Amino acid sequence: MKPVSPVPNLVFQSVLVRIIGVLAELPLRVDIVTWGLTQPAQGSLAILPFVGPVMESTVQRANDEYSGFLKFSLTYVVEPRLKDCLQLADNIEPLMSKWYYNSSQEADVSVFIGSGCTDRFSMNIMAMNWNILMITCAAGVPSSDHKDLTPTWVTSSPYSEGSFIYLIIQTLLKHGWVTPYVLLDQDANVLYSAVGRAFAPIAGRAGIRPVRGILTTSFKDSSSFQSILKDFQGVSRAMLFLGHAEPFRKMLIEAAHRNMTNGDFVYIAMEAFQHKSFGNFTWNYNDSDDLVARSAFCSAFLIGMKQNLDQEMRMPDEDRLAAKWREDAQTKYNMSYTEDYRPLAYQYGTYLAVSATAKVLNESLLEFTGTKTDLPVWTSGKLLAQRFLNRSFSFNQQESYFNRFGVREVDIFANGFDAVSGTFKPYLQLVAKTHTVSTIGNVSWLSGSPPLNEPRCGFDNLRESCRPHANQGTTVGAVASVIGMIAIGIIVVLAKKRLDRTSDHTWWLLQSDWLYNDRNRLDSDFRQHCSRYSRI
Repeated sequence: MKPVSPVPNLVFQSVLVRIIGVLAELPLRVDIVTWGLTQPAQGSLAILPFVGPVMESTVQRANDEYSGFLKFSLTYVVEPRLKDCLQLADNIEPLMSKWYYNSSQEADVSVFIGSGCTDRFSMNIMAMNWNILMITCAAGVPSSDHKDLTPTWVTSSPYSEGSFIYLIIQTLLKHGWVTPYVLLDQDANVLYSAVGRAFAPIAGRAGIRPVRGILTTSFKDSSSFQSILKDFQGVSRAMLFLGHAEPFRKMLIEAAHRNMTNGDFVYIAMEAFQHKSFGNFTWNYNDSDDLVARSAFCSAFLIGMKQNLDQEMRMPDEDRLAAKWREDAQTKYNMSYTEDYRPLAYQYGTYLAVSATAKVLNESLLEFTGTKTDLPVWTSGKLLAQRFLNRSFSFNQQESYFNRFGVREVDIFANGFDAVSGTFKPYLQLVAKTHTVSTIGNVSWLSGSPPLNEPRCGFDNLRESCRPHANQGTTVGAVASVIGMIAIGIIVVLAKKRLDRTSDHTWWLLQSDWLYNDRNRLDSDFRQHCSRYSRI
């Protein structure tokens, strides 16, 4: 679909500014400066081989759309020796400082658009001091809700870590699960590690205390499931699993074998967005465990975006350009990937960052009433960032909303498992624009109601209030003992009285017939016994 050209507005603007002599030279030169990893790292999708080609094609599109008024260039600041996200974060300050102080910077305006999988807060400080608009396409920063510390920063990332944590917390609070068992898969996408680091302090302020802290483990050894479930069974009833879909399914299958998917336990997983690097959160793997897994998934919940959201985040000419992006990844970065591994969400975030930057710069030009020397102030990073706040952008018939902190928000859902359809169905929704949680569906609880945060009688069945049967048994035993002692006493007394009535002073004399009769009886018995064996 051909883009709608803004030429009429820009022609009017051009005539106007030239008449009054406000701006002597057009186009406005804009340098987009980007950084990131040039090779795969820890399963991260926020790397230049995936998003670099998208950025290049979107810059070209912006140049065509705003031809004569905005002229974009693209500068890469990379260090091929950096192998992972942490190394990139540790080296971002010298990398960007070298660019800022050593480059010629011939552009009128510079904009940072970072593709990195993680960013240091110091990068925000540098952008603030240099007064440069900075947009991250994948990573956010912990201080994003303190705009006095990040006045030039916004993010077009499809994934909002804070929103995911918020909905997880609201789900736990709704059902009273305030002592969850939090498990982090150390072999999963680095995104989960970031959630694990941030979850405990945020949850603590909401009154939620992870009972074992954040347990980090590897699931390469299948025996780990047994020990984990044994520990979980004794301390909690709600598990938050931060990791890949495959070990999550294996965990549920093992839990089913231990009778821990009977309605007394819940297992909550998180899917940032649909992609192979997170796995497939379904019971259906077409293997021999499918039947057990389907039943076990009735105890599972999934926190994630709208299903098939990637089909809505479409870019202009995407079908045609996708092949070129893969080709560029191979020729420029020596990395190949298949179409079904393409991270659509991150690529759309990159497209959105460049497109929105062009739009706000164009708006600034339309409103500009100063002289050439005033242009750096009018296009400062802080003023440009403010144009993103509390605002929606619409590109290619898709709307993207940025909240009052400059964070792109996407509706997130808590999904319960529907046993009839065998799929997850949403029942809680975090609405992006209002940041409120609404109930939009029902959950079919196996036991008729949500599991308690802790069993009524405690995890070891030793709670004092739950021991009436033990106390009752002790009481009955004591009463029986007393009654028995009384009965014995009565018998002794009665026997003594009877003895007193029948006894005299010659009690020691034995009657001869007693001896005779007893002896005859003994002789008779002896004869019978012997005759029985004499015939052998």
